[in-house]
Amino acid sequence: MLNKSALTSWVVGGLAVLLLLLPPLLTAIVWTTLNLFITAFSLAATVAMALFAPKAKWIFASISAGIVAFPPYPNWIFWSEDEGWKFWIGPSVRSLEIGANLVFFVVAFLPILALFWAIDLGKRRRT
Repeated sequence: MLNKSALTSWVVGGLAVLLLLLPPLLTAIVWTTLNLFITAFSLAATVAMALFAPKAKWIFASISAGIVAFPPYPNWIFWSEDEGWKFWIGPSVRSLEIGANLVFFVVAFLPILALFWAIDLGKRRRT
């Protein structure tokens, strides 16, 4: 039986992962599964870094939050009937809304912080 601390860490960690995978899951239903695969890989790498290389976890967390906040499709990978998949740079710097994008990044980073808290709680419980 899990104690209250273990249950809390599993619930918080699970909800954080679900919140981070929800946008690419919806994109997968409507457009393409590309965002889901890239986000899942990025989150797995972030969790692995949090477990095995804690000093590097913030770099991976920033990359994962960026991928969730600014998903690959349609922001930097695009599909066209003529050319297929192609690398495409989204909005120009002039049209980039820095404030709004910063909010998206922070909102994507918050579940990662909750996930790190749950991982740290689990590590402390084992020791």
